[in-house]
Amino acid sequence: MTHAPRDREEAAWKAGIPLVVGTDEAGRGPLAGPVVAAACALPADLAPILGVGDSKTILDEDVREQLYEKIVSTPGVIWSARIVSAARIDEINILMASLEAMRLSVVDVLETAGCSGAASPPHNRALVCVDGPFSPWKAGDKYVDFQTPALPEGAQVEVEPIKKGDAKVYCIAAASIIAKVTRDRAMRLYDEQW
Repeated sequence: MTHAPRDREEAAWKAGIPLVVGTDEAGRGPLAGPVVAAACALPADLAPILGVGDSKTILDEDVREQLYEKIVSTPGVIWSARIVSAARIDEINILMASLEAMRLSVVDVLETAGCSGAASPPHNRALVCVDGPFSPWKAGDKYVDFQTPALPEGAQVEVEPIKKGDAKVYCIAAASIIAKVTRDRAMRLYDEQW
């Protein structure tokens, strides 16, 4: 059992960027339920957790649950999962809802880590690795209403979209597991209710 590569994180840490955050979503394809995005930052001195990879390739639900528990209970790991409702998806479309959930979870992690313009360098620097081709903060007049929450003011945050990032970047893989398990748990509750 291996884990997703950590090359991108290690390159950032060597370049003096202390905080690397991965983000991914779950629930863009299903016909029902919310979309969930998670963000996760793991400390540089933490040995990789074996098995952490693209959640879509972890077919055993019990294994995903065990990996989720290992990730979120590990000291030094900072994470957030945000749920955007089906009603909000209908209002703004699934892509925009996915990006909104990513923005919410990433900002949670950045704020928890103390990454802000008020922090002294290098603690105000971060790299956000996003699964997929889009930044959650898409530029252009068409997206002006889809910028909140904004990145912490004055912080030096680079956002890097990475296609198939959940298989290529360790922190994105960890976020993919958190998002998938969070959504699966929510869907089981909805099944009991309805």
